[in-house]
Amino acid sequence: MVVSKEEAESYVRKYMELQDSLRNSGLLEQLTDQAARSYYSSNYISFVFEKEDVYKMFTDSPQADALRIYYAAHDGGEPTIVLICAQTKVENTQVMNSAGSVPRQWPLLKGSRSGTGYTDFDIHNDSIY
Repeated sequence: MVVSKEEAESYVRKYMELQDSLRNSGLLEQLTDQAARSYYSSNYISFVFEKEDVYKMFTDSPQADALRIYYAAHDGGEPTIVLICAQTKVENTQVMNSAGSVPRQWPLLKGSRSGTGYTDFDIHNDSIY
């Protein structure tokens, strides 16, 4: 589903607002699991997927017609994403991961929240340095 720039930005802003709400609630300080605290304290809001790597995933799994994204975490709680090719079935109402598809863990490049907060977020000007 294609969304407008404004709608995409509203989703990212809402995520950042929810992050702030969790941080301001004091609940993170109550977490005794350091990995969980690290995960939910992260400033990451985006992950970069290189075109060639995603293309290779589909080349290696020609039966795939979809990309499945899993929210994941490293042992220490640092957020990551795992991608795997998938196949949609029955008019896109069922999805199964493609047999033999090699999952990929991403990314090397991660976008963190800027100091401007979520009210000034602009998806076209969200650079990673």
